[in-house]
Amino acid sequence: MTNTKKELDWDNPGRPEAEELFYSGRGGYIVGQALYKAIEYMEQEEYPEYSNIADMRLIMEHLYPIFASFAAGRETFKKMREAGITGLIDITGKTELTSSQEACLSVEHRDIYNQNRKAMQH
Repeated sequence: MTNTKKELDWDNPGRPEAEELFYSGRGGYIVGQALYKAIEYMEQEEYPEYSNIADMRLIMEHLYPIFASFAAGRETFKKMREAGITGLIDITGKTELTSSQEACLSVEHRDIYNQNRKAMQH
């Protein structure tokens, strides 16, 4: 027997609230976080399901990118701290990185750092 939407809402009074959260910015962040963490976990399994991981990554990157961007930025700052970089950008947007400190960053982290620096200047 198939339920109609009206029957589903009647049987599940929390559904409208859940849908509102799901389609909000916070909902996008939470779904993105769940996908990000699930991908991390699944990649460590003895027999990873690569097609599922790839599909989850596609969904995360194109529909729920907020958490992945946050995590990438957090990883960048962690690498910078490990490289001895304590300050990044002052309120005027000037960087405190020396060229040798910037050279310690991987290409990916350097790109993220530069994107963050440009965003702070606008």
